[in-house]
Amino acid sequence: MSRLYNTIIITALILGFSLLWFEGSNLNTLLIQIISFPLAFIVSSLRTLSLMNPLLNILAWIIFLFIGSIPLLVVYRIKTLSLSVKLTLIVLSAFTFFSVYGLLNYSFVKTLMSWSELEPVMMFMISLIMFGLIGLVALLKVSPQFKNPVTSFKLLQGISLISAAFLASTLFLPYQELINTWSSSMDQFFVFYQLVFNSFMACLMLLILKHIIHLLEIIQGKTFSAECIKPLQSLQSTSILLFFSALGGPLLIGILNLIFFHSLSHVSVSLDVPWFEMIFALLINALSSILFTGIKTTEENEGFI
Repeated sequence: MSRLYNTIIITALILGFSLLWFEGSNLNTLLIQIISFPLAFIVSSLRTLSLMNPLLNILAWIIFLFIGSIPLLVVYRIKTLSLSVKLTLIVLSAFTFFSVYGLLNYSFVKTLMSWSELEPVMMFMISLIMFGLIGLVALLKVSPQFKNPVTSFKLLQGISLISAAFLASTLFLPYQELINTWSSSMDQFFVFYQLVFNSFMACLMLLILKHIIHLLEIIQGKTFSAECIKPLQSLQSTSILLFFSALGGPLLIGILNLIFFHSLSHVSVSLDVPWFEMIFALLINALSSILFTGIKTTEENEGFI
């Protein structure tokens, strides 16, 4: 898994770096386009199918009905849902039917707002619903296997790997606007500093995720093994570095703002710390300490026996 991690992350970094040279590939627009692409492709294909001949039009309607029924699959899959949740999913299914049909037929929804504003919003929103519900059904399908610790650890490894790949692919995207509007002013220097600081935080997060994947690989064999000590030490030291960097970086830029305030058109004296990274670092450090305690207790028990 560690070798696979390196391959995927390097590929994601190269992909993210290459996106710098595509016009308009800012983070928000790109993510919306990526998430919306499957539904946009489906809607375009359905429209083409329905116009080709009557037989393919029937096929397009079958696919359309299946897409709208995705929320109902959750109701069918989970027998223990409360009545309110089932009713919510049924309403969500009706909303999906309405929205997809509206994307296929502009005249059906043109009274709501202009098409140029409506289409990307609906594409993005319905795609998120579809991805979420399909993922939920897939998760529930394999849920009985979660009683096996190996399966659970592999799932955690997969989630960590996906998170790291997403983080790596978006690492360079914020630099595009800076490249297009670069000037030699002191304000631009502080923008560049903030971007570099954010990238450093992201690299530390990638390193922590790599340590987590490696640690989970060892834990699959034996939870409190002495082999876990070295990865845990690396995980703990990286999380501590992440915490103090997240705290010190904004403090440093605040001090620099005060020192060079005469050369700046905008001075910020607020301490805007990255709370998510700090909380994540504290959580990882706490979990590492718990595992260290477990390893120590296991070694003492084995020595006593």
